[in-house]
Amino acid sequence: MRENVRVRYRWTDAWLLGAIAEASKHEPAQLWQIIAAGELLNHALFTDEEIESGLTRLTQGGWITEREGHFSTTDLFKRENIKIKSWDSVKKIEKLLGAELRYENEPMPHPSNNLRYPGITSEVLFKANKEYEKHAKAEWRRLNPLLKKKK
Repeated sequence: MRENVRVRYRWTDAWLLGAIAEASKHEPAQLWQIIAAGELLNHALFTDEEIESGLTRLTQGGWITEREGHFSTTDLFKRENIKIKSWDSVKKIEKLLGAELRYENEPMPHPSNNLRYPGITSEVLFKANKEYEKHAKAEWRRLNPLLKKKK
């Protein structure tokens, strides 16, 4: 349930929420699955600060929930019926959240990405990224023979 908390969202929170929605379509998602969905949406990887601060803001705002390290969207988001298909979906989520838009040359890490999420440590994020890398490499190996045959 959404709390009466005024949360100031960033564009990266919209990206993260889209990734969580996509990764948890069938069951709550692990961090590595959220990272994978995020890369498919933006062709980039989240920074640790974007993940941790985004999880904090989205939880505070009532958009996501976490149970034992698995994340999913809440009914608050599901009622919006936004289908995650492309970056255009993330733009819709930015509007929904009233998120601050990205601007050129913004500092990295961004000063507002200074929040901590309980149970998320640099070690947890490192392991999630390694798990994503393992799955991505396995998928590449699976697809690679098909790509070679086309040449």
